[in-house]
Amino acid sequence: MSLDFYRRFCADSYGEGTWPKVDRKNIETGGWDLEATNLFMVNGDEDPWKWASILKSREGIIAREADCDDCGHVP
Repeated sequence: MSLDFYRRFCADSYGEGTWPKVDRKNIETGGWDLEATNLFMVNGDEDPWKWASILKSREGIIAREADCDDCGHVP
């Protein structure tokens, strides 16, 4: 699977022009250098999008993974 696959999937599912503006959002939020003082991140263990999240706790951010049957991020 490639980025082109996901671009086409997104357009087919939600219409042309719905691809996110990743660079702009990373500038607005800090990307991987997110600064937070009280943030709790929870990701499902079956969620294919968890790799785009913060998975390890660090200063100001607590990260946890939820282990549950048949739960995950779906469009």
